[in-house]
Amino acid sequence: MDLIKVKQNSPSWWILAFQNKSEITCIVNNGELLDKQNIEKLIEKHGQFYEIFGEYDSQAIAEKAALEIEKQESLDPVFYPNKDTEKKYLSQLNNLNKDNSTIIDMGKLPPIYSALGIKDKELKTNVKAILKSQGFEGQNRHQIPEETINNLLPLVYNPKAIFKSLSDSQNPDAYIAVLDAKTDKQEQIIAILSPSKDGQGFTFIPSVYEKHNFERFLEKTHEEEKVLYVASKRKGSEIWGTLQLRPRHNSEPYINNIQDQGDIVKYFSRENQKIKEKTMQDNITRTENREDGVYKVLQSANGDILDEYCVSDKKSPAVRADENIINKENSMSDVNEQENYLAKANDPRDPKEEAFLNALHHRKVITEAMKVGNLCCLPGSDGYADTTPAINVASGTFYHGANMMFLKEHTRENAYPSAEYISSTQLEKIKEKNKDFFIRKGEKGISIYVSNKIEGTEDEWGDPQSIRLFNIAQTNKPFALKDYLVKEKEAYLQTQYGANYTYEPTLKKAGPDIICSSTDPVQYMGQYLAAVSIGSKFQVTKDQASEFCKNLETALYAKMDNGHSNPFSLSKISNEASVVCKDVIKEARMWAQNNEQPQQQQEQTQSLGHRR
Repeated sequence: MDLIKVKQNSPSWWILAFQNKSEITCIVNNGELLDKQNIEKLIEKHGQFYEIFGEYDSQAIAEKAALEIEKQESLDPVFYPNKDTEKKYLSQLNNLNKDNSTIIDMGKLPPIYSALGIKDKELKTNVKAILKSQGFEGQNRHQIPEETINNLLPLVYNPKAIFKSLSDSQNPDAYIAVLDAKTDKQEQIIAILSPSKDGQGFTFIPSVYEKHNFERFLEKTHEEEKVLYVASKRKGSEIWGTLQLRPRHNSEPYINNIQDQGDIVKYFSRENQKIKEKTMQDNITRTENREDGVYKVLQSANGDILDEYCVSDKKSPAVRADENIINKENSMSDVNEQENYLAKANDPRDPKEEAFLNALHHRKVITEAMKVGNLCCLPGSDGYADTTPAINVASGTFYHGANMMFLKEHTRENAYPSAEYISSTQLEKIKEKNKDFFIRKGEKGISIYVSNKIEGTEDEWGDPQSIRLFNIAQTNKPFALKDYLVKEKEAYLQTQYGANYTYEPTLKKAGPDIICSSTDPVQYMGQYLAAVSIGSKFQVTKDQASEFCKNLETALYAKMDNGHSNPFSLSKISNEASVVCKDVIKEARMWAQNNEQPQQQQEQTQSLGHRR
């Protein structure tokens, strides 16, 4: 409250943001929140204020500024600068000296330019460029508003468009950022970004100015196929809408290669996924004998303990036989011990150890997706969960349970068009007949574990087998591969039913909607899996989804008697949910049949009456 009381007698309006990444942005006048929420409760819940964003002369101006703040905060972090970097930039602007060559540090190069090919790590400008932009230097007397210069860093982070320089430019290697800003005369403002020649220096902004006759400039840039990025390709987008009017709009592959915000987010999502996978590969698993049992310990390459799991509360003869080796390891120096673990990490892992690591990874992926509301079994804005299946394109079978949810999340994280997968084994068999299909360079697969029912039994299953999968979008020719698989299927069926047989994939009739009736993880997942299996909708309220998430997280990280959680609990819940799934499917089909019978009887009666 002290922050507000200091200015309690002032007529100014203040925009405040709390510590939790400005999730709550509010406007305050003399200590009173405009949204009439209780400020003491907000402070009690979220802590002291993180930052005063600004002081304004009127409520209207403050509300407009607050909307801009909320807009910026809603963007992916890729599109806005670090607050400390922005403060440092503004501080340098407020202390400009007379030396025009003085460098102004703008922090790290905005990620969007890295995605588009600039290799430099830093972004800079100088005093001369700032003075020139405002008409204090040079012959052109530019008239860039002071507000634009103050906001130059966030504007460069999130431009409306990015072009490469035209062929007749004096700096053909430069990039042109079309800023989301105009002069008082409504002329478009652009910034020039000039990368270093070897990519080892910094990218420099030599000028920021209004572009006269921007429409003609845009047309010429488009003619030379120099458009690299537009913020939005939606209908009504200013830049994209203009490009749509040009004859070259439908040319391939130039138009398809123009990136938008979604493409940039996907790019960094894939890069982050590669880092995660690399980190998982670098992790080390070791065995420890303790008084209460034998443990598998997951350790990072730098020695941090990431997780541990009790694999046995009794020392088996095989483990006791290994104790001499373990004791020897414990007697080594720290250096030799680390080298030994690193050597083990490079060796093929034991299947059980691999299963343990994958269980940890799957649990983490599912939990993280659940926490941010992206897990496929959670409802969208329409109140329904995503019930499109994850499919093996070679066999046509659906993936089930936790494997399906993991694959759906893998699809979402990497922005693949569909959850269609193929195993490395299946692809190798295809390559025996047709070498045109392969996994694109740099793409990495994911592992799932499946158990097959033991022949001659009803409910007995064999040991889980590891399967390496790739999304079909990771192949070099996804559409051609799908066509090839359909033709192969048809060729096989023709050997069974004759040469004239034509294969046409059958579409399942959608089942009745399933309405969530339980937040218990097993029951909830069972109902969801049933909806996926019969191609129906799964309706869930936000409260039900929230309660389910809490219950699932509790179940996944519940401590066993030894004080450690079981990473395989997700598989256990999934298996139990599969049993519930079968019961729900039976109930849904019975309901559908009961509701179809009166309709059929009515149709028969009408038919008989017509014959009379």
